[in-house]
Amino acid sequence: MKLNIVKLRNLAIVSVFLLSATSCLNDLDVKVDDDELYTSEQFYANPDSYKQFFGENLCWFSGNRTDFS
Repeated sequence: MKLNIVKLRNLAIVSVFLLSATSCLNDLDVKVDDDELYTSEQFYANPDSYKQFFGENLCWFSGNRTDFS
């Protein structure tokens, strides 16, 4: 009888864990529909944006930390 209770308890623990783990799937797969949102696809569509990105990073890592935006 005690063995059946232990098996039932373990089955309940595993069931609760599996149900709680699967309830979180695809919760973070959302896309924000905001007209003012500036995505990376829009940023890198312009070839000059690459120069701006690398220029800002070069200035940051070289120690000249000025704001170019």
